[in-house]
Amino acid sequence: MRERENRVGSIQTGPLLQPRPLHPLVWMALLVALSASSIGVSSAADDASGVPRHVLFYDSNYSVVYGGEMEPAIQYFTAHGFTLLDTPKLLDWINRRVKDGTCAGTAVLQISDVTPVALVAPWDKSSALYRYCHAGGRYVAPGGTTLYSFEGEHDFTITDQGAYTPEKQRYLTAVFGVRRIYALKGTGKKTMPIARQWGLGNGAWVNSLQTGVPPEDVTCAFAQSEDDAAALAWLKTVNPEHPDSGLVGMCVYMSGQEPLLDAIYKICVYSGTPVTEVPAVDWRKIEPEPEFGVRFSMKLGGLERRAFQRGETIPLRVEVHGTKYNGQTMKLGLDDGKSELWSKTYPHGGATGLYVNLNMETHDLRCGVYELRCTVEGKTFDETLWVCPSRRNNPFPWFLCKMHRKNLNRERLALEYVRANNLNVNLFDLYQLEGAPENPSVADRLARYMDLMLRNNLMCSARPNAMPVYTDKDAEKLILGDGRAMDHGVLGAIGWRAILDERIDGYRDSLRRQVALLRDAHCPAFVPFFFTNDDGSMPGYYDFSEPALADFEKKTGVSRDKLPPMKEMSKNYFMPQVPPGVIPDDHPWLKYQRLHSSRYSQISQAAMEGIQTGWPGSLVADTGCMGGPLYISRGFYPPLSHKSLNTAGFYQYDFWFHSYSFSIEAARMGNRGKPAAPTLSASWIPWGRAFQRGVIYRALAEAPAYVGFWSLDARNREKWDIEEESYQEMKHIGERIAGVAELLKRSEIRRREAGLFVDLAQLCFRANDRHFQNHDLRAVYENFRRAGAELDIVCTEEIMEGKAADYKVIFVSGHQWMTQGAKDALEAYIRNGGAVVIDSGTTIPIEGATKAEGTFGTVYPTDNHGLYDTGKPECVALCRKYVQLYLAPDTIEAVSPDTLIRVNQAGATPVAWALDALSRDELEQSLKARTDDWDGGVRNHLLKLEAAEPTSRKPFRIRNNYWAYDLWKNREVPLSPAGDGWNRGEVETEFCGATLLCLYRDRIKSLKLTRPVTAVERGDTARFLFELVSDRSTPVRGLVPVEVRVYYPDKSEAWEYGFNGLIEDGMLPVTLNTAVNDPRGAWRVAVRELCSGKTAETTFSLKS
Repeated sequence: MRERENRVGSIQTGPLLQPRPLHPLVWMALLVALSASSIGVSSAADDASGVPRHVLFYDSNYSVVYGGEMEPAIQYFTAHGFTLLDTPKLLDWINRRVKDGTCAGTAVLQISDVTPVALVAPWDKSSALYRYCHAGGRYVAPGGTTLYSFEGEHDFTITDQGAYTPEKQRYLTAVFGVRRIYALKGTGKKTMPIARQWGLGNGAWVNSLQTGVPPEDVTCAFAQSEDDAAALAWLKTVNPEHPDSGLVGMCVYMSGQEPLLDAIYKICVYSGTPVTEVPAVDWRKIEPEPEFGVRFSMKLGGLERRAFQRGETIPLRVEVHGTKYNGQTMKLGLDDGKSELWSKTYPHGGATGLYVNLNMETHDLRCGVYELRCTVEGKTFDETLWVCPSRRNNPFPWFLCKMHRKNLNRERLALEYVRANNLNVNLFDLYQLEGAPENPSVADRLARYMDLMLRNNLMCSARPNAMPVYTDKDAEKLILGDGRAMDHGVLGAIGWRAILDERIDGYRDSLRRQVALLRDAHCPAFVPFFFTNDDGSMPGYYDFSEPALADFEKKTGVSRDKLPPMKEMSKNYFMPQVPPGVIPDDHPWLKYQRLHSSRYSQISQAAMEGIQTGWPGSLVADTGCMGGPLYISRGFYPPLSHKSLNTAGFYQYDFWFHSYSFSIEAARMGNRGKPAAPTLSASWIPWGRAFQRGVIYRALAEAPAYVGFWSLDARNREKWDIEEESYQEMKHIGERIAGVAELLKRSEIRRREAGLFVDLAQLCFRANDRHFQNHDLRAVYENFRRAGAELDIVCTEEIMEGKAADYKVIFVSGHQWMTQGAKDALEAYIRNGGAVVIDSGTTIPIEGATKAEGTFGTVYPTDNHGLYDTGKPECVALCRKYVQLYLAPDTIEAVSPDTLIRVNQAGATPVAWALDALSRDELEQSLKARTDDWDGGVRNHLLKLEAAEPTSRKPFRIRNNYWAYDLWKNREVPLSPAGDGWNRGEVETEFCGATLLCLYRDRIKSLKLTRPVTAVERGDTARFLFELVSDRSTPVRGLVPVEVRVYYPDKSEAWEYGFNGLIEDGMLPVTLNTAVNDPRGAWRVAVRELCSGKTAETTFSLKS
C-alpha cells in the first residue's frame, strides 16, 4: 500500500528489454538506505568529524542466497546507529579512513553473503579489505559464505567455482592466511575465555554457528567446537599494533533472532571493555495505524502476486482501515495510464473497516501495466499490477540452471539476461523455497520470482532437492576398493546403499513438497519438466563398506572374497580385473554390478514417486553424473539404473561433439520410447562459440523433449568473455529455434532398423580408461552415422529379452568380453534369420555371424583423450559397406564425408538436420590444440578454422517424390536429377553448425487468406483462416512452421498477439482475442510460413 506517487513500468511484449519499476519492498529498503547512507550524516556511531565509525555494508547489486534474511539485520543495526553503505561508498569510506589513519576503533559489518571483487582484488595485502584491517579496522563477516564467495557488479554468478581460479584467489580468507576446509564443524560447540572479555558469554548465539576454520589459522576464537577441530567464530589480526582489529568470521544464517544480532553487535562495537548491555532500541519497526489506509491483496496459490498472465482471474481483496475511518465512501478503480477502465463506489457504511472481495478478470485487458486506485476522504492509494502475455519469448523448453536470489535487483538482472539470450530458466535451488506458504518472507521471494518470470515472458522448470551426497556418520560412509572412506572435506561421501536404508523416505517426501509448491502456486510460467538426482554420481562409486557388502551377500549369496581383485585406475577409481572371454551370466561381479546399478534405479523410483505425487504428469530428467550414461564405475548403466525415470536423461560435458548424440542414444538404451532430456554445459567449458554451436545442434538433432544447461551460476571471472561468446551463440541458436519450436516439440526419432550391441561384461571388464566413458564405442557409433546409418545402442538385457528381432542387423565392435546369455541370444537370432556383423576387433566367436575384414573402430589399450578412430576414412568406409548391404537408404542421405544427416519425424513430416562434421584431420588438430593448451587451444583453433571457412556447402540426395525446404533461409532447396529415383541438392551450414530441413511430398506454391475479417468491436474475437496451397492446388500435407505477426494501428508490433506455430495439413486458423482498451483503428495481421517464405496478410478495423 502507498499513497499516490509517480511510477513508470512496463512488461516484456517484444524483443527489447524495457526498464522495470522496483518492487515495493525494494523501495522500502532504498528508503532505509537513503536515510542513513550518506557519509556526512551524523549518528550515534559517528566520530567527531561526522564520519561514521560503525558501518553496515549491504549492496543490492550483489546476490544473497545462503546468507539468510537481510531485512531484520538492516533494521536492527541501522536502529543501533550503524550507517548503511553500498560498495562505492564503502570503498570511499575505507580509503578515507586508511589515508587519515583513523581505522582503529571502527568496524564494518557485511551482512550479504557475496563479497564484491573490488574489496578483495588483487587478492593480496594491497586489497582494500586487508589495508583496512591492517590499519586497525575490524571487518565482521557473519553471512553464510561471505568469506569465500565473490562477484562482479555486472556479472551474474553467485560464486566463483574455482575451475580456473588460482587457489590463493579462491577464498578471500586466504589473503589473511586462513584456510577454508569444506564443512569443518567438529563436535559440539563451546565459547572460549576471550568471548567473555568481549561480553559474549555462553548465550544462545552459539547455537547459530555452523561451520568454521582451522583454529591454528586464527588469532583467537570466540567459539570453538568441543573437540577443538574448528574455530566457529574467530578473529584474525594482521597488525599486532591493533590487537582487536582484523577479520572476524563466522558462518551463520542471518535472521531476526535477537541473541545472534546482539552478539554480532557486541563484536562490532567492542573497544577494550566488555559490552555487557546492548542499548534497548525499538528496532522491530511497526508502522503506526494511519488515519486512513488501504491494503491490497492479490493471492493466487497462497502467494501475493502482482503479475498475471492475461486470462487469469485476479482474486482482489481491498481493506480500508485507519484511526479516522468510520465507513466513509470509498472509490475503487483501474486505469492503464491513459484512461480509467472501470470504477466502483462503495457508499458510506458506518463501519470502522471495509473489506471488498472481487474477482477481477484479465481476459479483456491488453497486456501492460495498470494501477489499482482507491480513494478515501480525498486520499488516493495506488497499487501496480501487470497483465502479461501468454506468449513465451522462446516456447522451446530449454532451461538455463540458475539459483534464485533473495535480492530482487539481482534476480531481475539475471532473469533479464536469460531472456535476452533466448533461453528459459531452471529454478536450480527449489529446496530453498520449500515452506513458502507458511513463511511470509519465503512466500514473498517466490511470488516476486513468479512476477519477474511472467513479466519477462519466460517459462520455468526446476531442479528439486539434490539427493544427499555427504555424511558425517561412519555407518553411512562409502568405502573404496582399497578400504579408504571416500571423503569430501571433513565429511564422507554417502553410498547409494545408505541413502536407500536411511534417507530415501525423506528424499521422496522432500521432492513431493517442493514440486507441489510449484503446482499449487498456479503460475502459468511453471512447467512440469524437472531435473533431479543432481550429483548422484558421488554416491555411485563402488561401495565396499561392511553394510553394503552384507546387503550384497544377503541378496546374492556371494561374499566379498568371491569378487575379482580390484585395480586402482586413479584416486577413487577401482575396476575389477577379469581376463577376456565369455563370462558366465552369474559371474560374481556381474551380480555386484546389477545390484549396484539397481540401487540407483530405486533412488530414481523414489524421485519419480515424489515428483509425480507432487505434480502428476511431470517429466523427470536425470542429472546424476557428469560423465553421462555408461559410466559403469559409478553405476550409471541405463538398463539398470535409469529405467525408473520417464525420460532418457543425463548430464554431461565432454570435448567431442559426437559424445552428445551417443550419450542420448545410450540413455535410451533400455528406455525405448521415452523422451530424451539431456543437460549440457553452458559454462565451465571455455571453448568458444563454435564448440557450443556443435554441441547444441548435435543435441537438438536427437529430438529432445527438453534440454537443460548448466549453469548461469557457474560463470568464471577469468573466462567471462570467452563464456559470453558461448552465451551469444546460444542466443543466436535460440532465436532460430524459437521460430520452429512447435515443430521441434512435435519431432520424434524414427524407428531404427539396426543396432550397435554393447555387452555388460565388456563395460565392466574393459578397464583401460580411468573415467571409463567408452570412447571407443562412441567412435564406432559416430563412424556408422557418417556411413549413413542411425543405430540403436542395444544392451545385454535387451538382447536376452529377444529384442534383437526388432532389427534387421546387429553390429558388434571390439568385444573381448561377452556374457554367455548375450552370446547365446545373438546366435539364436542368427538362426532365426537375423544378421550379426562382427568386426576384427571382436574376439568372441559368434556362430553364424558375418566377420568384417577390419575394425569399425580400433580398441586401443589406452585412452587417447577420447578420439580413438572417430572419422577415420577406412573405418567409415567399412561401416558404409555393411550399412549398404543390410539397410535400405533413407528419404535423404549425405553425399559428402563432412556431412551428417539426421532424420526425425514430426507427424507425417520428415524433419532432417544437416550437420557439419569435422574431418579426421580437423579432429586430430583439435586434439592437439587441446593437449597443447587446455584453456585456450581449442577455442583459438576452432576460431582459426571458422575464419578460413565460416560456412560450407552440404550436398545431399533426396527421393525424387520429396521437396526440401531450408528453415534457416526460409526457401525451397533447388534440386536436380541424380538418377535411380533420386534428386540432388545442397544447403549451407555454419562451421560446426547445422541446417534444419523439412521434407514434403507437396511443393509449396502460395499462402492465401480464405476467411477474412473486416471489423470487430474492442473486446471481441477476430477469427481468420489462412491456407497453404501446393502447386497442384491442394492443401500442403504435413506440418509447416509459421510466423504470425500482428501490428497496431500506429504500425508498432503487437507482440503479445503474434505467435510461432504450425500450419497443419494446409490450414492455419488465427484467433485474436482483442482487449477492451486496445487502440482503435486499422490493425494488420502478417503471416509468413518458414519453409519457402510465402506470405499473406490482412487488415481489420478495431472499433469501440
